[in-house]
Amino acid sequence: MQKMLRIASMFAVMIVAGTAMNTSAQSKTDISIKFGEDKKVCETEISIAFVELVEDSRCPTGVNCIQAGNAVIRFKIVWRTGEEQTFTLETARSDEKFDFRGYEVNLISVDPYPKAETEVAKENYSARISVTKKGK
Repeated sequence: MQKMLRIASMFAVMIVAGTAMNTSAQSKTDISIKFGEDKKVCETEISIAFVELVEDSRCPTGVNCIQAGNAVIRFKIVWRTGEEQTFTLETARSDEKFDFRGYEVNLISVDPYPKAETEVAKENYSARISVTKKGK
């Protein structure tokens, strides 16, 4: 009976270990890209550029607003072969993702956050994004 329990326990451990190995099929990288910058995503076949600040209507600190507002960023993604595509992501839609050749791009944040009566030059903006390689 003990031998059967040991065999069953070892089998259960093997199943759990195999399941843990299969769930790591996705890899995620967070990067920060400055306005006008083009950045290769570590250990991937893509590069991403922060092309344009389309809108920044986020409610400035020090101001009472009815809505939180939104920042919209246009990016360009380039595959290793030169194939490229532009897309936009918004801070107001945190669940929004852009899919490209097995990669998923999500906007995490946009800096700097607006302050009351302070104008920020577009060159001073940066976007924090996550890039996830989807498993097969």
